[in-house]
Amino acid sequence: MKRLGMQSYKASYILRLSQIDHDASMINHRAVVKRGVNVELDAMKQTYEGMGDLLEETAKKIASEISEEHNLDLNVIYFPQIGFLVTIPANNIDGLVEEGSLDEGKWERMFTSNDRVYYKDFRTKEMDETLGDIWALICGKSSLVLNVSGLATH
Repeated sequence: MKRLGMQSYKASYILRLSQIDHDASMINHRAVVKRGVNVELDAMKQTYEGMGDLLEETAKKIASEISEEHNLDLNVIYFPQIGFLVTIPANNIDGLVEEGSLDEGKWERMFTSNDRVYYKDFRTKEMDETLGDIWALICGKSSLVLNVSGLATH
């Protein structure tokens, strides 16, 4: 009976290990689930990997609504746990507010770094609602998949 239990354990362990992308796990310093193990997780990863285009497109839309004379280095970024943000060079803010291009009633200032100001507007709030905290969702789903398989991500 013990022998059967040990063989079953070994087979189960080998199966579980086959679900981990070992190269990606080394790079990311955490257990990364291979593609093809969980369809929902794969879809989340695909969304995350395609976010660059979405962020760039959203930044272009926002910039097109702001006066062209500023030639802003405006970006839309994603920070896990904080969400999607519009970032504008701090030295441009006063001029944008004065001319009305940046209505601070519609833009919520989140925080400021040395040279940039980070805002949420209706688009970034919509992205927060639609996509959620995609990185946290991926990590949570990965943990669930590995825990169901008997492997924890920690």
